[in-house]
Amino acid sequence: MPRSVRGLVVHEFVSSDCAAIKAGMREGDVLLSCNETALSSVDQLKQVISDAPAPTVTLRILRENRIDKLELPAGPLGTVLVASDITDKFQSALHTSVILSTTANVAGKEITETLDVITAECVFGMNIFKDFFASITDVFGGRSGSTQTVLRDARKTCLSELRREALDIGADAVVGVALDYSEISGGGKSMMFLVASGTAVRFRKEGG
Repeated sequence: MPRSVRGLVVHEFVSSDCAAIKAGMREGDVLLSCNETALSSVDQLKQVISDAPAPTVTLRILRENRIDKLELPAGPLGTVLVASDITDKFQSALHTSVILSTTANVAGKEITETLDVITAECVFGMNIFKDFFASITDVFGGRSGSTQTVLRDARKTCLSELRREALDIGADAVVGVALDYSEISGGGKSMMFLVASGTAVRFRKEGG
């Protein structure tokens, strides 16, 4: 299952000329992080801004199924914020904002910067043999529905975590993505270890 994500939803602005509006913020935007610190409460945001070493702070926001960044002065934003669980919206935006490719490039995009090799690791309980003896029909014909479900869920979760790793370092995409499956058995239990890896890159910005 994807990790839960909380954010601060911009409910309204205190005035029409506040710092947030001047920086391009809109009602309905969701503040995900400030200076790379994930946000789950208004008090946490105030503390991060108060501790900011620079005269500005960088906010990561979710807007209309896209994740972007805004830079604002390190002071009061002039907004009314509401903490909320935005896991589903975040997962949807994550797929839109970070591209994954098994090839070394992405059609229609020009890679201008290679950031780093990144990985995501996930461990899942499979209980293959227990599933087998509990429902022999599950593997009839040489295919196990329960095991296939575990493998599919593991792949989706691991790739989602890889996207999050890429987002954390400001990447637009991960190229050369590879998946490595391993099974760990012992004590009558079976676990599957899955690693997704690739190279995080940035694209040339449109109009740049």
